[in-house]
Order: sequence, then C-alpha cells, then structure tokens
Amino acid sequence: MDHSPYRTVLFAHDGSDRARVAFPHLVALGTSGVNLILCHVIDVGVLVHRRPEAEATEDVPGVQYNKVLETMRLDLETAGVPNVETRVLEGRVAETLARAAEELDADLVVTVTRGHGGWRRALLGSVAEYLVRHTPAAAVLVIPAE
Repeated sequence: MDHSPYRTVLFAHDGSDRARVAFPHLVALGTSGVNLILCHVIDVGVLVHRRPEAEATEDVPGVQYNKVLETMRLDLETAGVPNVETRVLEGRVAETLARAAEELDADLVVTVTRGHGGWRRALLGSVAEYLVRHTPAAAVLVIPAE
C-alpha cells in the first residue's frame, strides 16, 4: 500500500495526553506505507539529578516516556500501521527534534501545538515554529480543539 509521497514521518510527541489528537493523522499516514517514528525529547534544561539506584524506576523520565510511546506504538499497530518505531532522546527539545528529523531523513514532521501566537509564543518559545523553520522536511501542525 505505498501511496504516500512520504517515506519517513517523525512524530514529535510532547509527552502529554494532548498528543493523542494526532492519532488519526498518524494512522492515515502509517497505513499508506511510510515508516513512522514516534519521538520524545527529554529537555535537558529540566532534567533533575538522577540517583544511580533510580535508573530503572518509573521515576526516571526516559522510562515514563518509553511507556507512553510504546503504548501509542501498540495502538497504531492495532489500527493497522505496520512500520512504527520509538525513540526517546535527551537535549534541547526543538534543536534535538530538528537534528533527529535530519539524521533520520524524515520527509515529514508531525507535531501537536497549542496554537499560541503573539506574546505567548515570544515568551514561551515554540517547538513547532522552530521545526517549521529549521528542518528540510515538510511539517504538519495539529492544533487540538479548545
């Protein structure tokens, strides 16, 4: 079923429940023959010092986000999406996602955005805006209904 203009799609998952609004879009893309990569970046700016004995517990962000991405991967497989992988990376979120998109040769980047504009975006920054401006891939921004 290879009828998508895209080969590799990177979904930038922010770890929130809001990311589920992209699910139908990911199913449509995934069932068209693309390789779908679910990716979350743990922001190094908010990482807390980890105790060595805590490495394998659910208190460690990587373990939590691996579970979130794995759940979505299984749901996508159940919906008929055959080629799904997951990645949890660490770094500055926008820059790390842009680098991942380039390194993975993504044709399309999908992300969910709050739809902030104006002063909110200037104050808070925007991963979505950074991705649109700094990746060679096309971008789809999914904005949840309020």
